[in-house]
Amino acid sequence: SSRAAMGAMGNENQDQSPTSSASSSTVSGARKPSPGEKGGAGDATPAVRSVLLRILPAAGGSFIEWYEFAIYGYVSTYITANFFAGGRGDSLGTWAAFAITFAVRPLGGAFFGALADRLGRRLAMQWSIVLMLGSTVLQGCLPSFHCCGEEWGWFGLAALLFCRALQGLSAGGE
Repeated sequence: SSRAAMGAMGNENQDQSPTSSASSSTVSGARKPSPGEKGGAGDATPAVRSVLLRILPAAGGSFIEWYEFAIYGYVSTYITANFFAGGRGDSLGTWAAFAITFAVRPLGGAFFGALADRLGRRLAMQWSIVLMLGSTVLQGCLPSFHCCGEEWGWFGLAALLFCRALQGLSAGGE
């Protein structure tokens, strides 16, 4: 037994049984926390933090993606009035632009999947999020037929469709 071995070494007064309080000290004398205390063996804070640091960017990207889709649906009447009114597709054009995002998603999955295989998942995820964010912000800055006339309106319409395609690529990459 460990008590007999310790007695043979001349340390008969020190109890080294697993249930004693002396077993919670280290060789240097510093006390180890018990499993229920913070910092002990039962504390999963570093593991939880590691998982959260991996999940939060993806969750943030997904939040931006679906928030933007919801806003696009909510302001679809304004999008129709500014980009698709007057014989340029009306609300059918607005919803076709919405559908482009979903049609391009498989291409985004293939593109960002190959990118992740070559450069790493983290970089591919970061590029996907930046692409989603950039295309969302750019849509808010587009010229329309209503404010800028016919020439800039056509540019704005083409840029809107391009931004929607970029959002589909980034959504597929997430």
